[in-house]
Amino acid sequence: MRPFFENNVLQQQPFKPMIIVVDTTKAGSASNTFVLPIIKDTTETVKIYWGDGTNSIGANGDNTHVYAASGIYTVKIESKIFGGLYFNGSTDVLKIMKISSYGDGIVRLSDLSFFNCTNLTINGNISGAKILATSYTYMFGNCIYITSAPFFNLSRATNVSQMFRNNAALVSVPFYDFSNVTNTSGTFYGCMALQTIPLLNLSKVTNATNMFTGVTLTTQSYSDFLINLATLPLQSGVSFHGGNSKYNPAAAIARAYLVSNFGWTITDGGAA
Repeated sequence: MRPFFENNVLQQQPFKPMIIVVDTTKAGSASNTFVLPIIKDTTETVKIYWGDGTNSIGANGDNTHVYAASGIYTVKIESKIFGGLYFNGSTDVLKIMKISSYGDGIVRLSDLSFFNCTNLTINGNISGAKILATSYTYMFGNCIYITSAPFFNLSRATNVSQMFRNNAALVSVPFYDFSNVTNTSGTFYGCMALQTIPLLNLSKVTNATNMFTGVTLTTQSYSDFLINLATLPLQSGVSFHGGNSKYNPAAAIARAYLVSNFGWTITDGGAA
C-alpha cells in the first residue's frame, strides 16, 4: 500500500512554481516587454510561464519576453532547484509588482535578489521555497512598499546585512533564526515605520553597525530586545546601533551589562 501511495499520490502532487506579478507599462524596457533576470547553472532547468499562454525554458541571465499587448501579467517560474531571481537594479526592477509565492523549488542565492524593486509588494506569507543561501545582503533593499517581511528559514544564514534597508513601510517582522548570523549591519536601516522587533538571537554577531539606524522601536520592544541580548553568550567588542529607540530602567541594567561585560558599543536614543 505504501509504494502505491508514494508512486501514485505523493509523486503526483502538483509542483508549485514561484509566482510574480508584473506590469509591463512601468518604466524599463518597452511597454509591452518584460525582462526576467535569472541565475541558473547549466544543469538546472527553469520553465517560465509568461502569463499570456506562452512558456519558454529560462536561460542564465536576462530572459526577455514581448507580449502582444502591454499590461499586467502573472508570471510563473518553475524549477526544482536554481540560483534564483537577480534583479539588483536591472532593467525592469520597476515592473515587478508582487511576489505571490516562492513555490516549492530550492533557491540557492539571495543577495540583491529584489534590490531596487521599489514597486514590489508581498502577498501574505510567501514562504515555501527551500532557500540554501547563507547570505541575504540587500535582498529586499529599497523595496519601499513592503509592509510585512516574509518568513524564511534563516537557520543557515550568516550575513543579513542591509536585507531590508530602506523598507520605509515595513511594520512587521517574523521571528527569524539568526543563531548563525555574524553580520547584521544595516539589516533594518531606514525602516522608519518599524516599531516592534522579535527577540533575535545575536550570539554570533560580530558586526551590528547601523542595524536599526533611522528606526524608533517602542520603549517596550527595544527594552525587551536589550534584556534578551544580555541573556546570550555574545561576541565581544560589537558595535550595535539601536536607532532612536529608548530603553526603560530594567533595560538600562542590561545595556550597561552588554557594555561592561562584552565591550559592546551601543548607540540609541537613550533612557526613556
